Amino acid sequence: MIRLVINADDLGLHPKIDEGIFQAADAGVLTSATVLVTGRTAPTAVEQAKVHGLGLGVHLALTSH
Repeated sequence: MIRLVINADDLGLHPKIDEGIFQAADAGVLTSATVLVTGRTAPTAVEQAKVHGLGLGVHLALTSH
């Protein structure tokens, strides 16, 4: 059996990106997503992912000031 794994990146970066990821998850296309922890919508995106039953990973963003 061949299995395709599709992971969405940058969940939590922007509301429109989040919307597209959740639409794809609801359509059964996505296997999981990674949350950009520094994204402006990250906290709400994580809560929405629970509702949509979407598996999550972490997209680390290393920065320096």
